[in-house]
Amino acid sequence: MRNPYRSIATITLIGVLGCGGHDRGGQLDAVFRLGDWEATESSQACRVLGREEMIHVDPQPVLAAEDLLGATVVFKSNRPVLELTFSETGRIQLANLTTANQHRWLCFFVDDELLSAAVIAGRIEEGVLRFGGAFSDSRAFEIAEGINRATRKNLE
Repeated sequence: MRNPYRSIATITLIGVLGCGGHDRGGQLDAVFRLGDWEATESSQACRVLGREEMIHVDPQPVLAAEDLLGATVVFKSNRPVLELTFSETGRIQLANLTTANQHRWLCFFVDDELLSAAVIAGRIEEGVLRFGGAFSDSRAFEIAEGINRATRKNLE
């Protein structure tokens, strides 16, 4: 199958849906997982919002909230964009991950809900990911606050 997303910029993510989600009473669990076009025995199928294609997401996280320093919300074209800043360890892991997994999906989950995904187009060295998705301004701020609570808790 031809990959229609191959030209997506490394940090431009597409909103996705259909992959779980549950309420943890204000505590957010943020993880990144890898995905592929083809299914594996342990992958979970997720549909890209507004598309027919399915991506198949590995169950094992490759980066987690522990790898983040924090999150902020910025606006681009009047749409909320989450900006995640990784710790030095997370920055190195992100650079290695994006080098070794080009043309695979990098999928961002919050509380087991797939919020956004992008095809990895190249190495990300600066340790910052910015992404928009199919979420409202208030949901973006809620996610950023939850991630910041989790990262502060991890530093204590």
